[in-house]
Amino acid sequence: MKKYCIAVFRHGQSRYRQGNEERSWLGADDLAFPQISSNETAEEYAEARQKAIDEVRKSAEKLIKTLRKGTVNLIRSPTGRTTHTLAVIYEILRAHGFDDIWCNVSPAIGEMQNFSWDIFAPLLNGGSILCDENEGQTQLVIDKNHTNPDNLSYPDYIMSDAVRRIGRGFMDLWPESFRRAVESFESFDSVTRRALEEFSAHRGGLDRSHYIFVTHDSCTMHLTDKYTGGRQKGLAPGSYMTLELSKKKHLVVTGVGDITDGDNKSNFFGGEK
Repeated sequence: MKKYCIAVFRHGQSRYRQGNEERSWLGADDLAFPQISSNETAEEYAEARQKAIDEVRKSAEKLIKTLRKGTVNLIRSPTGRTTHTLAVIYEILRAHGFDDIWCNVSPAIGEMQNFSWDIFAPLLNGGSILCDENEGQTQLVIDKNHTNPDNLSYPDYIMSDAVRRIGRGFMDLWPESFRRAVESFESFDSVTRRALEEFSAHRGGLDRSHYIFVTHDSCTMHLTDKYTGGRQKGLAPGSYMTLELSKKKHLVVTGVGDITDGDNKSNFFGGEK
């Protein structure tokens, strides 16, 4: 018999137009593939939007074929892109005859707090950014030899909290507004802890229902990295991983995207008993 399970989705492709503010189902519309031309037409945008929706639908269809009929709890991060993704999954569930569906919001699986790609990118890759300073703006040039001397990839930079190893003497040269913004990034340990606690909190219900979470890249990195032995660090947009209860009653990862040959025995939720 098919088991009840936990599925953790990363939101679909997005242009992040709706930012990290909470959005209702009616107000959420933030899925679309990246813009490929500066003079994009309305028709091209509609195509990019539909492509992102279809990518989520394809993943949802794949998951639903593995689920036993029963109650499904949908739990989303509050943002527009996660809410839009969850709405797509909901439609697919209903189309396949799942009618006992409960929807909730959980800030515990929200985006890394205070994270900004505009601020993060020059730290990772080097480059320049306009910063507010003394009622005006100044151009700050970042030398990655100081901020990313080991040339870490995006996931490795995030997962190692490399931003917290930037030399204080170098940071003191930055405009105060930029320095404070960098210092305010939530740590990866904090993101991982709250996400794992939220996933684990629902394991007691796996004898009677499914749980489908829709979250962000940073909330998936720890589990995907551990399960795949470092082959994958985070979920691709619109894809998912599955968790089930082991015979010892702790959660184990049973698949990450198309990868099913990972470590499905270890307990990566350290606090579980």
